[in-house]
Amino acid sequence: MWQSEINASSLVDRLDNLAARHGPAIAQSFIASGEPTDDPLELSFAAFVADVRRRSKALAALGIEPADVVAFAAPLGAKSYPTLVAALVAATLAPVNYFLETDALVRII
Repeated sequence: MWQSEINASSLVDRLDNLAARHGPAIAQSFIASGEPTDDPLELSFAAFVADVRRRSKALAALGIEPADVVAFAAPLGAKSYPTLVAALVAATLAPVNYFLETDALVRII
């Protein structure tokens, strides 16, 4: 473990450390079709962290506060991971299985 990662006191600090240390390296590789021969959509650590920051600021602009809980019920896609991490930065994340029946989702949320 790197010293800067040890000293990171928050998730945001850890993300900043990742972006600084591994900026151009690939953080996420996503193939929407699921076909291994298709070209992946790749996101560098720097771009991933920048996207997380944009999304967490957007959540805050919507009135989401650190004490709030954000439910996430969606299929995973290229933007799911930055969105999930942004919700972790902005509030508490509660991932929910989107295959559940509406009544079950309502009870959980």
